[in-house]
This record gives sequence, structure tokens and C-alpha cells, in this order.
Amino acid sequence: MTDLENLQELSRKAFATTYGFMLMSADYHWNVEGPDFLQHHELFGRVYKEVHRHIDVFAEQLRGIQTWAPATFSQLHDSSSIVGEWTGTKYTPQEMLHNLYLANGKINTDLINAYTAAERAQEYGMANYLSERMDQHRKHGWMLYASMKVV
Repeated sequence: MTDLENLQELSRKAFATTYGFMLMSADYHWNVEGPDFLQHHELFGRVYKEVHRHIDVFAEQLRGIQTWAPATFSQLHDSSSIVGEWTGTKYTPQEMLHNLYLANGKINTDLINAYTAAERAQEYGMANYLSERMDQHRKHGWMLYASMKVV
């Protein structure tokens, strides 16, 4: 496998995991219930909307490295690190926070792998884009982690 082919594969995986995370956060935004409804609804909505704003740009980045963006449910399911684990079950707000936090960690792993491949393939524009997404998901991670803390 060439460096470019490796980058393409790892980038599609990172895209699919990000898309799955977006769907998970949208599910939680729409369906959260409980005494702290508004707080959780706003946090999940903030995460969902930020990821949603960047999913089209991510797809365009994939096209820029001469590969396709996973778009069908089966392609997303087969490529994602989280879609197969997320069942859409009704969760408590604390379980939702925990699930999103863990899923966010999987996105970071996929983004790091794709970033490393981008540098190896000398695709520095893609590496820059992935680096920016890693920074944003680090922010999502600390917000989710801070929201799980019991003080």
C-alpha cells in the first residue's frame, strides 16, 4: 500500500468516526431528559453543531486527496470506530456524557493516525486540517469530561 493509499483509508475512517460522533451527539441533544435537561441539551447541541459545520469540509478534504467520502449508512458503519458500538439506546444524561467522551477519544485516535499518514504522504494541507480537528476535539473532550465530574 502506498503512503497516499494509507492516508486515504485512514482519513475515510476518521471521517466515518466523526460522522458517527455527530449522529450520536445529535441523538443525545434531541433526546436528553432529566433535571439538568437544559444544561445537557445545550452542551450536546454545541458539540453536534460544531462537528456538523465541519463535516462537509472534511468530505472536501477527502476529495482533495483523491478519495471518496463514506456516505451510505453501510459505508459509515463499516468504516467508523464508534458506529457499530452505538446502539441508540435510551441513556441517562451521565451515560450520554460518558459515551460521547469515549467516542471523542476514538475520534482523536483516528485523527492522529490519519495525521501521521498525511505527513508521511507529504499531504501537508490535509495534515493541517486534521491538526485543527484534533484541537477542536480536545476541547470537546475537556468539556465532556468536566461535565461528568461530581463536585
